[in-house]
Amino acid sequence: LLTATGPGSAVVLTNGRDASRVLNRGVEISVINTASLVGGLAALAVHDADNDFDDDLEDMVDSVSAQRFQITTEADMTSAIDALLEEGGELVTLLWSTPEVSEEAMENLRQHMAQNHPDVEFHDYPAEAMGTAGSAVEIGVE
Repeated sequence: LLTATGPGSAVVLTNGRDASRVLNRGVEISVINTASLVGGLAALAVHDADNDFDDDLEDMVDSVSAQRFQITTEADMTSAIDALLEEGGELVTLLWSTPEVSEEAMENLRQHMAQNHPDVEFHDYPAEAMGTAGSAVEIGVE
């Protein structure tokens, strides 16, 4: 896939995985160590293809660096968000996997956010098959 990008540069978001197998493929690659999937979403949220490549890369790295994240379970997701927001934050992004996380639990969390953090923008996205023991929920706070 990377060789199909043609001349120029590419950015690889690690999203918590090892990126070594995509290096040295004849394409200039910049790697952003996004330690989680929500980190990758933070980088993509500020990506602007119309920007100068280096400036865009810097914006993406800054976004990832500013984000705090936690990987947790359905049982601990509300307390994890509350703890992350103690240091402040304007945006919470949450990825959740079924069947590990129920729609009922998500609805309770949405209500909690509306009642306890009304000034914080909250987005949640189902991420099928993401969950493994202890990692059915990824929370990013910016």
